[in-house]
This record gives sequence, C-alpha cells and structure tokens, in this order.
Amino acid sequence: MKITLQISGREMTFSEEELIDILEEHFKNKNEEEARRIETARKKIEKEFFEVNYQFINKELFIREKEDKKQEKVRQLILEAFEEVKNNPKKYERTFYTLRPQNTWYPHYKLVKHLESFAMQCGDHVADWVEQSLEWAQRITNGESWENICNKEDDSKWSRLIIWKNGYVRIVGGAGFFNAKLSASEIHKVDYQLDDELCSTVPLIVRYK
Repeated sequence: MKITLQISGREMTFSEEELIDILEEHFKNKNEEEARRIETARKKIEKEFFEVNYQFINKELFIREKEDKKQEKVRQLILEAFEEVKNNPKKYERTFYTLRPQNTWYPHYKLVKHLESFAMQCGDHVADWVEQSLEWAQRITNGESWENICNKEDDSKWSRLIIWKNGYVRIVGGAGFFNAKLSASEIHKVDYQLDDELCSTVPLIVRYK
C-alpha cells in the first residue's frame, strides 16, 4: 500500500511501513523532549528560588470543596494559612522565595539543628507550615494541577523539612531517591527535635524579599 502526501509543496509517496517508521520516530522524539522538559523543570525547582506573592494568589481557587480527600486536606491547610496571613500580615504578606537545595551530604546524616543552620546560611530560615501552604497555593495559582501536588508521586529527589504548627519540625513529601511513592504535599506525622538525625531530607528554605 502506497500513500502520496503533499509536503512543503512537493508530492511524496510512502509505503505504509515507511509512514509507521516516521511516526514512531516522531513520537519517540516528542516523548524524549517532554521527558527532558519535565526533568529541567524539576531541577529548576530544586536549584532556584520560587517566588511566592500572597497578593497575587488567586483565593477563589480555594473556595470550593474538593471531592478528592487528599486535595481537600491541602485546601483546608491553605485556608488556615490564609487566616494566619490575616492575623500576622507583617510576616506573611511580604513576597518571599522558597528553595529546595541539593542534598550534598548523603549518605551521611545531619542533625535537625544543623539543617536549620544550613537554611539560615542559604536564606532566612526553614519554612513553616504557613509558608509551605502559601507555596502550594502559589503553584496552583500559577497553573500547576491539584493532582500534581496532592495525588501524584513527588518528583523531587529529597523530602523537605518544615516547621509544623506545634513548633517541632516535620518532613513533607516523598524522597524520590528512595522511591517512597508519596505526594509532594504529604506531611509526615512524626515530630523531630533539634538533635534528631535525618539523611534523605533537605530544609525547605525561605528567603524574604
């Protein structure tokens, strides 16, 4: 079977097998390009500061209840964060930046207090739960899907350390390095203290503008 097509003003004839080969190569290149784009985006998130501007977060995106339980849990936390911003505008209404640094010390452990010191060297401090929630709200406002944040496996190599509501630190996300299969918004229930050791976790760093 032969098929004749007009390509750039020229008639070209292909066999069915040739067309299949051409299409397979085209989609292979397209998939490889998409994979490279995703990897580049992931590395950018992990190496560069991400801007969070409360004034430009679309609050209407968080009004309606989500049917998905994981998404609803994150939505409720974001709403709590919005209330904290209203109660403490001088701290949270300012534009700030978050950073997920590379873990250069693996396979060695670091004490929580050393991770906090590292965060202060690279920025201002370890993100608290409000700043983490605002980061998720900003990402959703920027067009990232709820599914990517709440349902899909975390594509970051390392889990993140944040300060939880009770003042202790908790781990967020799943360490892709260990194939933990947790979402980026999964907040672990274990509270860590200053002298506890962590290996596959980096601090979520905040720097204010």
